[in-house]
Amino acid sequence: MRRRFGGALPASLSPLLGREALVAVVRALLEDEGVRLLTLTGPGGTGKTRLALAAAAELERADCFPDGVVFVALSPLADPAHVLPAVAAALDLRDMGELPPATVLAAGLGERRLLLVLDNFEHLATAGPAVAALLAACPGVAALVTSRSRLRVGGERALPVPPLELPRPGDPPAAVAASAAVRLLLARARAADPAFALGESETATAGEICRRLDGLPLAIELAAAGLTLLSPAELLARLERRLPLLARADADAPARQRTMREAIAWSHDLLAPGEQVLFRRLAAFAGGFTLEAAEAVAGEAGGDALEGLGALVDQSLVGRQADAGGEPRYAMLETVHEFALEMLEASGEAEDAGRRHAAFFLAVAERLAPAHVGPHPVAWLDRLAADHDNLRAAFELLCRAGAAEACLRLAAACGWYWFRRGHIGEGRARLGRALALAGPEPTAAKGRALRWAAELALWGDDLPAAAALGREGLAVWDAVGDPRGRVLALHVLALVEQHHGRWDEAAALFGEELAYWRELGETGAVGVVLMFLGMVAYGQGDPARARALVDEAVALFRAAGDRTWLAAMDAYLGLFAAAEGRLPEAAGCYRACLPGFAAAGDASFIYTPLPGLAALAVEVGLPEAAARLLGATDAQLQRTGAGLPPFRRPAYERAEAGARAALGEAGFAAAHAAGRGLGPEDWLAEADRIVAAVEAAAQPVRPPGTGAQAGLTAREVEVLRLLAAGHSNQDIADALFLSVGTVKVHITHVLAKLGVKSRSAATDYAHRHGLT
Repeated sequence: MRRRFGGALPASLSPLLGREALVAVVRALLEDEGVRLLTLTGPGGTGKTRLALAAAAELERADCFPDGVVFVALSPLADPAHVLPAVAAALDLRDMGELPPATVLAAGLGERRLLLVLDNFEHLATAGPAVAALLAACPGVAALVTSRSRLRVGGERALPVPPLELPRPGDPPAAVAASAAVRLLLARARAADPAFALGESETATAGEICRRLDGLPLAIELAAAGLTLLSPAELLARLERRLPLLARADADAPARQRTMREAIAWSHDLLAPGEQVLFRRLAAFAGGFTLEAAEAVAGEAGGDALEGLGALVDQSLVGRQADAGGEPRYAMLETVHEFALEMLEASGEAEDAGRRHAAFFLAVAERLAPAHVGPHPVAWLDRLAADHDNLRAAFELLCRAGAAEACLRLAAACGWYWFRRGHIGEGRARLGRALALAGPEPTAAKGRALRWAAELALWGDDLPAAAALGREGLAVWDAVGDPRGRVLALHVLALVEQHHGRWDEAAALFGEELAYWRELGETGAVGVVLMFLGMVAYGQGDPARARALVDEAVALFRAAGDRTWLAAMDAYLGLFAAAEGRLPEAAGCYRACLPGFAAAGDASFIYTPLPGLAALAVEVGLPEAAARLLGATDAQLQRTGAGLPPFRRPAYERAEAGARAALGEAGFAAAHAAGRGLGPEDWLAEADRIVAAVEAAAQPVRPPGTGAQAGLTAREVEVLRLLAAGHSNQDIADALFLSVGTVKVHITHVLAKLGVKSRSAATDYAHRHGLT
């Protein structure tokens, strides 16, 4: 699957100007000269990131890297050991498990041909050899690095990124206006005020402003914000006065770096006192933040946060973005963030801002944490995902401070998010750390943390740990005396028994849980337990009861309009149908659950229908599709740190054996590797082909005159009749209870078998042969 890097930068970044020649050089080095490791060097603010992205876009458009371009932002990292895990996360290989990151990456990348853009490497220099070793292990991978200094490893090619082209003193106005630096200054000023224009004398002043700023793009952008308040002459005068005052004391610092620092400091000094407090306290955030978060961390001393953020955006000190839910989010450029952090530490407010930050995100996580099993709004998960880095930062601060109870509370509140969004390994590590800090006394926070530690261990296929943690959690809740907590602990222990195949024990535990949720009227939780009881009945050899229980759960979830759990129901119904030999029904159920999981952003359940589809693909002579789906399954398990549940393993094993026998080891390995790079849209396409093939194989032999003369199956004749009647693909899908994708596959087969190229020609055939 090709991965795009667009949108990786704050929205406030301006277009690339004056870098066309450098883009061409970067492209030539990586394409024509075959450089595997190219480092764009230079001080902060020279536009290295924008240059890297522009060059990467050119390379992608030229298809120089068929497997795409992956952007990896390294600025949030503090430890060089986290570089390879960050690369793995960008590749959706989120969970390292017990294997070294280098091993996981080498296996995941294999023979893929892609470009890694590693942004802001300078503070992680000791990770350079690890990157070089990764490239040596993966011959199709190249890296484009941005850093203030070279990595100094073998095979590296460094390309210094100079400042923007500057006008020379005495140049005519036209030449000044045509220089890259002045063009950038004008572009940023006009972004704030579309009516902004320069007179002839002001053009010369603009050239001098850019020279004072040494042509550094970031410094120019920050200074340009002042042109909405000051004339070019006034702006130049302020820069002239401030330069000596804001120069760095370390004389060995590059002049351009000192100039950028001056521009940031000058922009900061234009803020009102309350805005300055807000600015420096925003440095407590890791990644973006919302207005609500800014208000909480800044406190009353930060003044009106909304007004203050407007001022910071206007001064290009903060960029405004919009998250997936449409709520405005804000972020600082990294260089600006570093400056703000220095100001925060110098102010003596860092400890207080950190406490406020941790308290806010603890409150957010606990507010969104579910109080029971079952459906919960996807928007809650999206909110936690947007603040993933902030949650990490809050957890680290609480742990360093030894705040054991708060660590337990935050880890427990994040447990469901870590599970649903595929961070099982990270969740287990953080829950383990929080539990290690906790004392022996039983508390509700400890009970909740133990519940999630047990559940993540279960889905990570560590059943002994899940059982031990579940029993410990049950003992805590018995001591605390909380019946809800006790039932949630029983839920995990029931899952452990189910995974072991101890069906009677699982049934008893789920039965006790079901009675509790029914008494409370928690229909969502009732639906989930009914689903698991259906699986237990299936394991006990009672398919009729299994289907009845799942049908009851379906009715509850359908009434609630919850797509995620309805998708889970389809996955179970597919399993039951396949076991009973109803293969078309099984294929349809497996295919139907994929969109629901995808719509919820689910990472821990979405792979569940793939082994079943793979087994069906082998049955109908599609071994390559089977191998690809198995590759996709393995990749998803590796990304999330999950394990394959026992009741999904038989289908996986049948599919693997059949595909290997049909394709041979080399053919299977190639298809499996290709499948590892597929994503949900590709899985849907594979599912549509398999559904159509399974339906075709299940059709009875038909007498002449029903389409048999063209080799049409009974299902294809049904599709043709509806098509000839003028129905759309959606209409046909609704009439035949198929997906639109499956209808498209059937229509493609019909046109091919009839030897026609259009729907109208197929309609003519249907009329001539009495099929309408």
